[in-house]
Amino acid sequence: MKKIMKKNKRISIQIGSVVTLLFFVTISLITIVVYWGTKDLFLSTRNENMTYDLQKFKDLHMNEEITGIVTDYWKKNPDVITEYSEDPLYLEFVKDFKKVDSLLSSITPQMIEASSGEEQKALFKAIYTSVGSYFDEEREDQGFSCIICLDLSDDNYGKVLLCSDKHSEQTGEYAFGTVSDVYLPILESALNSENADENGGIIFSEVELETEYDGFEHLYLGWIIRDIPGSGKYAVGVEYDWSGFADDLEKSFWRMTLVGLIVVVVVNILLVIFIYFNVAAPLRKVNDGVREYMEKKDSDAALLSMAAVRSRNEVGRLADSFSEMSREIERYTEENLRLGNERERIAAELNLAANIQADQLPSKFPAFPDRDEFDIFASMTPAKEVGGDFYDFFMIDGDHLGLVIADVSGKGVPAALFMMISKMMIKNFAMSGFSPSEVLEKTNESIYANNKEKLFVTVWFGILEISSGKITAANAGHEYPAVRRPNGRFELLKDKHGYMIGLRKNKHYTEYELELKKGATLFIYTDGVPEATDKDEELYGTDRMLEALNKEPDAAPEKLLENVHIAVNEFVGDAPQFDDLTMLALTIK
Repeated sequence: MKKIMKKNKRISIQIGSVVTLLFFVTISLITIVVYWGTKDLFLSTRNENMTYDLQKFKDLHMNEEITGIVTDYWKKNPDVITEYSEDPLYLEFVKDFKKVDSLLSSITPQMIEASSGEEQKALFKAIYTSVGSYFDEEREDQGFSCIICLDLSDDNYGKVLLCSDKHSEQTGEYAFGTVSDVYLPILESALNSENADENGGIIFSEVELETEYDGFEHLYLGWIIRDIPGSGKYAVGVEYDWSGFADDLEKSFWRMTLVGLIVVVVVNILLVIFIYFNVAAPLRKVNDGVREYMEKKDSDAALLSMAAVRSRNEVGRLADSFSEMSREIERYTEENLRLGNERERIAAELNLAANIQADQLPSKFPAFPDRDEFDIFASMTPAKEVGGDFYDFFMIDGDHLGLVIADVSGKGVPAALFMMISKMMIKNFAMSGFSPSEVLEKTNESIYANNKEKLFVTVWFGILEISSGKITAANAGHEYPAVRRPNGRFELLKDKHGYMIGLRKNKHYTEYELELKKGATLFIYTDGVPEATDKDEELYGTDRMLEALNKEPDAAPEKLLENVHIAVNEFVGDAPQFDDLTMLALTIK
């Protein structure tokens, strides 16, 4: 009997070991495929972004003769180009040179020859500033960590002409006129690589560097070479720092491997136990027959018992039952596994959607550290993983600040997607120079044309003229703003409401003006504030909101939002909330 039991244990262990090995190999292969697939997809996306931007740099419309004159002056006068200047003529040139693609084409040799030394100095410095600003804008828009232009001419080989870097402001190894010890070796290695000509003149390289800013960096770069007759040979490179992504990917890889091993061990233990008891049962029938024969010495009875086993009556029924039970367990396990994977996938997607949504909203404060005319702060607390509320603020130009707060109907992922589309449209139309009412009208027409799900969004949009404190605004069915005059208290401004955006075509919106003098504050919010509900289903209301604001009416915007948030939380207590809580405050300093 003991020998039989030991044999059963060995069989169970052997089967369990094979299953363990298969599970481990399968999980490892899946993890590796996901790891490399994710990395390749990421780098492919970077290739597309870099190719687009590098092609833009290559296709800039530039007069080659003027380009040669300008760059030659830059090389000969590095101190003039990089020195700080408040020369009115230079500032006027900077203001005029807004369009880089037509900048150099608008200047003629005759214009340069007819200019005095001081005029040329201001002109060439302004050109450098304008092109540098263009590099900065492209870097920030595309999410690059650096854009750099290196001179490859024989007499100036490897020196930096222009650089936009998130860590540097034209200093150190990135300074104008210095040889780049970091980027030049990377460029030369890329030029000598096997794939140097595979992308239509654009060269990609992946490098790992030890830097003084972020320690170990994992960088992905793209280069394009431009040879301008009479001007020289230059290389423009864009850099994407994917250190964080690479670290997260590696951590996910090991996390998946560890979880897979734990699952394998647990499943194997359960499987060995299951096999042991189900294989041992028929063998006990054999043992019973042998025992009966030894006790009774009745061969007939023993034979009958053994015959029953050999005829597979008992074993057959047991096998049939076991087979059916196994199928049921397998179906149940697969269904549970499918549901578990589905829940994990949904949770991961919601978490990713929440991160993406949060990244779309301004979250760095102070938002404009170089502007001391105003102070601004905003926050959004979604009721679910992702919400439909959003806020935004952005500089339209040097004297105009766009302000947006909006509430999309519905909640969850559909509302979040609708929110991102609405936010981009409003900002794009605002940056195109349209007035608040025109921005809302054009946004309404664009959304209505493709709004099959009949979602809608309420919007308050205003443009602050910073120099005068005057706000021009329009309201598309949104909550009334609250305004505090200097040394006064917050009061609701009952402005004229237009129709909600997205449900009707050809809707018009009325503009109004609001003057905020020094010390005045504007507070805008979504309906999640006044419609917050306590356990008795009583609404928080605008009166309580004004009371919270007027607790410290002259407080900074961040403190004002904190006071309202605390007051709302104290009011609702443990009652569940079904709407997002979004607020924005602006104070004229």
